[in-house]
Amino acid sequence: MNGQADYSSISFSIAHLQPSVSAGISAGAQSLQQGLTNASPVLDFRLAYYLAAFAIPSYDGTLISTYVWNYKQVPNYELQASYVFYAATWLYGDGSMTSVQLQTFLQQLLADPGINVNTSPATEDFLYGMNAL
Repeated sequence: MNGQADYSSISFSIAHLQPSVSAGISAGAQSLQQGLTNASPVLDFRLAYYLAAFAIPSYDGTLISTYVWNYKQVPNYELQASYVFYAATWLYGDGSMTSVQLQTFLQQLLADPGINVNTSPATEDFLYGMNAL
């Protein structure tokens, strides 16, 4: 209704209907890719979050891990800082980032003066869980 694609319905909703986590990831990824093929949205951090969650390594020629890691190069990244954070944690979850890389990334994100206070508590909590605070 607001012009944004509903990535959750075509990915997580499909995944939740599957009998196992691996089947869910596979079905969610397939459904998400089909939806993206039909809609052809521009890559932003919201989309990167969903791609990372379903272990889709690239979109339109861009590696998702590189896109997220270099978030500061994207204009107005601070407006999607929560998605930057969540995409990074999904990349860590699927092995695209090591624990040390994620810790470094999150500390950089936490220290970024452009990031709003809404992202900081989740970032701090995740770092605390990694024994990095």
